Amino acid sequence: MPRPLDRLVAICLATALLAAAPANAQDEASATPQAVFERVEAGDMSIADALDTLEDLPQSRSDPLSLAVRGTLLTMRAAEEWLPYNKLRSVNAGLELLDQAAARIDASHDDFLRVTMYAAVANAAVPGFLDRADFAKRYFNAVKEHASFDGMEAHTRASVYAWLARLEGTDTGAGEALLAQAKALDPAAADAIVNRE
Repeated sequence: MPRPLDRLVAICLATALLAAAPANAQDEASATPQAVFERVEAGDMSIADALDTLEDLPQSRSDPLSLAVRGTLLTMRAAEEWLPYNKLRSVNAGLELLDQAAARIDASHDDFLRVTMYAAVANAAVPGFLDRADFAKRYFNAVKEHASFDGMEAHTRASVYAWLARLEGTDTGAGEALLAQAKALDPAAADAIVNRE
């Protein structure tokens, strides 16, 4: 079974989320879901420890960003599972939390871009038999249509366009146009996503 959310996707996601994140005070940032995710990405924390840490945060059960980070980590944990039914259980639990997070937030919320990017990338990265491409497209389009999208860093915007191109199919007219937009912004980011196995 392919890895549901491999290292490349997680790095692209972390980079995109940093670009979308407003600046926080250093001591506040150390106790946020985003900081926990970044520690996993840096290799400073295991996924299991990160999930435990998120459970201890006061807002963990209801906050959309906490739900999105937990959902992404559960999806990533599937790559570490040995048994196929455990992989599938982790992916499904993660996707369920991501859907809950996305349902609890609207475009006016400060964490909208971060939550939606978590949901978009995780849904795009899971194996095709789970039939999550339409969810991924909806989430990526919500990011693309957000008022702050044009102000995001070029590699982040390129990643969104590249994922949409991949989901549409790069051999279609719409996919080709999206890929051209991605490559105009950041060819390396576009190629990394489109050529991902």
